[in-house]
Amino acid sequence: MKMKFVMTMVVTLLMIVSVGKAAKVDMYRDALINKSFTLKYEIITPPIRQVNKEATIQKRFFKEAEVVDKNSVNNLKHGGIIVVDGENKYNETSYSNGGVCELNKDGESFVYYWKMKNNQKEYYGSRNAFGGGSRSIKAQKENDTLSYSSLMNEYDYDSELTQAFAVILPPDEIVASPYNPQYKFLGSGTLNNGLSYEDFVSIQNNTYYAARYYFDGNNLVKIAMADYTDVQGSVSNYEKIVISIKEFSTTPDETYLSLPSTLKDKTKRK
Repeated sequence: MKMKFVMTMVVTLLMIVSVGKAAKVDMYRDALINKSFTLKYEIITPPIRQVNKEATIQKRFFKEAEVVDKNSVNNLKHGGIIVVDGENKYNETSYSNGGVCELNKDGESFVYYWKMKNNQKEYYGSRNAFGGGSRSIKAQKENDTLSYSSLMNEYDYDSELTQAFAVILPPDEIVASPYNPQYKFLGSGTLNNGLSYEDFVSIQNNTYYAARYYFDGNNLVKIAMADYTDVQGSVSNYEKIVISIKEFSTTPDETYLSLPSTLKDKTKRK
């Protein structure tokens, strides 16, 4: 009964959804489209969904019981750094004990790694990553052929961030499919803690989507997303994601758009 009430409310909200546009997300939408920004983030609630009957039962967004695999959730927690300046891009995914970095610059792709040693990041090249030995980087020319993977790569960051960005990007800026939710701006408000928010909602193929962008002043500080599928009046495939935004600047940090000083590029170029 409670879930039916929630679903009815979601449908009602979608029917009266505001035709206006969100205001504070506009700056961040423009930064993504213009390919000019620095973003540092942390996934504080990795994707949680129904997994198996033996896992832990928890209650969250819609106050319905969900099944959570504790081990997989802990393994999925991570953060990262993304810097984009035109066609040049740096993408780092970091975990508690190390990280993976990809630098795309001047048509070449560099992949390297780091781990913590003496409270500092120690970088390794594509060979013997995390193991010592060779510290060289081998650059690889990107395929010039237009392909599906190259189209996806334009806004293909962390999978959770890709979902969050798809909420605010116009349809012509992403590779869409019939299964992509088409979000509409619902409204905005202010919380008791002083943070403001802007909400987006969608219904697609019996799945209900909700996304909330949180702001401290005009600074984006958090993104929360949830969705669930209605199967004959019961919830299935529930998922929730929370992303903490540590920094989102419209200025690319150029220090990330070159190899670390401890790595040497030994690529043989003609």
